[in-house]
Amino acid sequence: VIHAKEHLFDDGIPMALRQTAQKKMAARGVQFKFESKVDLTDIPHGTETTTVAGPVTLKTSKDEEIEADVVFVCIGVSVNKCAYENSLKPEQIERGYVKVDPYLRVEGEERIFAIGDCNNVPTAKLAAWSMEQAKHVATIFKSVFAGKAMRAYPVVDKPILVLPIGRVDALGVFKGHNMPAMMAKKFKCHDLMTPRMCSDLKVKGHPYPKLPAIPTKTKTKTSAGGDAAAAATADAGEGEEG
Repeated sequence: VIHAKEHLFDDGIPMALRQTAQKKMAARGVQFKFESKVDLTDIPHGTETTTVAGPVTLKTSKDEEIEADVVFVCIGVSVNKCAYENSLKPEQIERGYVKVDPYLRVEGEERIFAIGDCNNVPTAKLAAWSMEQAKHVATIFKSVFAGKAMRAYPVVDKPILVLPIGRVDALGVFKGHNMPAMMAKKFKCHDLMTPRMCSDLKVKGHPYPKLPAIPTKTKTKTSAGGDAAAAATADAGEGEEG
């Protein structure tokens, strides 16, 4: 992992969680190159795609060379505004984002709303916040049809993150509070929430094959005399990746 900052994640993520994530990933063999950058123009198609097939040699800003079989470009990208740049007025777009009022309506419009990554609401561009905005706009529609006043969208810029580390470990933070590891694993480790997404999108059937159950830790049994009667691994799934 080549990262421009000195720690993983954005500044809004608690430092303790950042350090725990780095420790858990390092235990699985992940190596980190912090405070380093790679010039994407040196990589074939590096500025055109988020995945580059290797083999390719990366040269960092610290003059280190890294041989890679595949490169995943996971940095911020410019807003894809092609869906609306010719339909909205120039003054309704700021740095590629659609400018919205407190009700998530496009500025200057009465019946056009913009939610999710495309709007300029000052929150992290995450699926969780997009879903919250969608729910809020739905309540606005109900209020309008019922002849009631609209309610402004309550902007809450507290971090939400669930990070699966393989299929047997995870950590997370929800609106600024650390999430228990067991809860984080239940949310995302097994199937990356695909059943929920299928349900929300009204997709029939599961698009991916059912995975085996997540291994759980087992205890070593001992005989009455104190000798081990059965040897059990500390984690039956150690080393497996989802």
